[in-house]
Amino acid sequence: MKNSLLNSVHKIRNYLSHQKLLRPNWEEALDQMTTEFEQLPEAENGNSDLPLPLDFLAAKADYALFTDGACRGNPGPGSWAAIAQDNSGQVIFQIQGVELYTTNNKMELEGAIKAIETLLEHITALKILSTNYTVEEKVFFYCDSKYVTEGLSTWITGWKKRGWAKADGKAPENLLQWQKLDQVVANFMDIKYIWV
Repeated sequence: MKNSLLNSVHKIRNYLSHQKLLRPNWEEALDQMTTEFEQLPEAENGNSDLPLPLDFLAAKADYALFTDGACRGNPGPGSWAAIAQDNSGQVIFQIQGVELYTTNNKMELEGAIKAIETLLEHITALKILSTNYTVEEKVFFYCDSKYVTEGLSTWITGWKKRGWAKADGKAPENLLQWQKLDQVVANFMDIKYIWV
């Protein structure tokens, strides 16, 4: 992975230089990226695992989920993706999906739903296969959508108290996705939602 990241920075620098687009502040940023990537440890035995966030490592959490969703036009064609890692850094799954006509928020929610469902399936399989499996799962959920992170950490509680209604009495947008997300999240006792 280290070499791949360094190679990508090199390609970006060459492209920008060739197109005469390389600005001093961009060159400084590319230099900083190169310095930081050079400090990454070499992968062992061809292991291509991604580095884990420092807050995740400090908390000694069990799983890190990374989700995203996007849409071209809103509404329009869209997609979602998710990656999960365990606390050793091993990527345990990478999933993605597309829809021909959707919205950005629906894709953000779908990425979150599919990530948590797939993690639940993974953990359930581990528990079935191992009689000594006793870990209480602590999950760090990373997402670039405040709509998802705020919804999960704050809004959903109020909506449920009001019978799945917002303060104005109207149903939240994407109600079915929110209810599905609430249902799958309920299987976990400790999920920390982190907006990035």
